[in-house]
Amino acid sequence: GAAKCYTRDNCEYTIDGLLQTLPTALSSIPNSTIHAFYHKCLQYIQVYIDKIHFATPEYKQYLKTYKSHQHVYFLMNDM
Repeated sequence: GAAKCYTRDNCEYTIDGLLQTLPTALSSIPNSTIHAFYHKCLQYIQVYIDKIHFATPEYKQYLKTYKSHQHVYFLMNDM
């Protein structure tokens, strides 16, 4: 969302303008945000690998409820 918003506001809507704006847009995103999305993707991958079905107790165990956009959540084995 943040990179897309930055690009939308600062791009000239040409391919050359996009190629110039995109690196700046991506570098404007904090590392903590990137890490949070990466961590969430790892959880989804693990659920897929373990063949866990949606809305089961096992599914809820793997995927925690997202409660705040201001915190990065870690599992103990990630540290």
